[in-house]
Amino acid sequence: MNDTVRWNWSDKVIEVLNPEWETDEASTTFTMLYQKDMYTPQYMFSIGEAGWLGGTGKLTQKDISMDGRLYNRIQFTVSLRPGPNPVMLTANSAGSKVVTVRRNVTNASLPVTIMGEGKENIAFTSPTQGYILAEPNQKIDISGDILQHNDLYDKLTVSVEQYQQSSEDAYLQYEKVKSIELPIKDQAFAGSFTLSEKGSYLIRVLSPAYISSVESRQMMTQWAEFVVDVE
Repeated sequence: MNDTVRWNWSDKVIEVLNPEWETDEASTTFTMLYQKDMYTPQYMFSIGEAGWLGGTGKLTQKDISMDGRLYNRIQFTVSLRPGPNPVMLTANSAGSKVVTVRRNVTNASLPVTIMGEGKENIAFTSPTQGYILAEPNQKIDISGDILQHNDLYDKLTVSVEQYQQSSEDAYLQYEKVKSIELPIKDQAFAGSFTLSEKGSYLIRVLSPAYISSVESRQMMTQWAEFVVDVE
């Protein structure tokens, strides 16, 4: 008996009418039409050089008749960090496209974003804001306190990643330009860095390597982030 491989080709692709837009809000909501017989689209939100996180939408309309075909409409709501936010729209057998939503910051008191286990472990003295508008080579201080004692809490790692204006098909949207280690001493940390090139930078603060893994080595996780625009 011979095995048979059957290829099913799809002519469905994702088309983007508006690849970029701006908002002053902390989130953006948009809709997408997709052909009824294709897989339901999803979105992915860039978390910097570390990759993407996925999200799903809400079906708002069904069986919309257009050009002799039936379509559904899905609505996505995406949380935004300050500055540019690459969002990938994707569906099985239809490829993917990246749109970019820029969040303009009007509230100067926007705090540093602390996430996950960082909420119980870290507090910042500097920066005092989650969005910094800086000049080239301006010193940016980063300091604060570690809220819990752990023998494995030896240092923080600061990953400085520059946003790269890429094509709609590009997977990588951030490039790491430097990595800084901040030793933890007496449950406190302090350091600084500068940025010479103009652009938008995502600053990710990574924990000490304290999380156990199946590979029998300790791993880091992200505790916080803020954004720097150099103009």
